[in-house]
Amino acid sequence: MYGSIAIPRRNPDTFGRDIEEVIARKLTLQEAIASGDFTIMSRQRLKVVQREIFEQLDSLGLI
Repeated sequence: MYGSIAIPRRNPDTFGRDIEEVIARKLTLQEAIASGDFTIMSRQRLKVVQREIFEQLDSLGLI
């Protein structure tokens, strides 16, 4: 079975910068959210991204 998810475009100055930082540090979203190295607002934006991705993955019913 195959499926796909949509990753919406978001503000590159906020969400984009946060995601780039996660990738540059080679962290998972969960690690970044738990890290004290990110601001409260950055962690909140990362939670939004993680929740949306996980909800779409869950809806695919791949497992």
